[in-house]
Amino acid sequence: MVRFHHVHLKSRDVQKAAQFYIDAFGAEKVQEWDTDMGAKWIVLSLGGQRINMNGLAPGETLPDGTAQQHLGMEHFGLEPDDMEEALERIKKYGGVVLQEPPPPSQGGTRVAFVQAPDNVRIEIIKPAPET
Repeated sequence: MVRFHHVHLKSRDVQKAAQFYIDAFGAEKVQEWDTDMGAKWIVLSLGGQRINMNGLAPGETLPDGTAQQHLGMEHFGLEPDDMEEALERIKKYGGVVLQEPPPPSQGGTRVAFVQAPDNVRIEIIKPAPET
């Protein structure tokens, strides 16, 4: 038996990135601490799932990520109660909508892609109503 444990995000400004997930998605801060190496860690809970986040340690350098399609972990998906309200909150708190969803009148599953801090790619999905 295997259970999903967490998604891990690295950030140049972990406080700012964590605040985006709190403001835009309603995540809750569970823990925060500084490591012995000087990197800040923040653990969030979002929809009952854990997001581990950490900043860079002094002197640590990493290449930028990409919010474009790519190999490896390409995105994670979130399902809001109200897609339009969620997209407005994402924009309000600095996220970028990369792909708008189709109009609700077209029926079916609606999907949008957004860019969060540090070029994290997130799918915002509203599954089609079950018939």
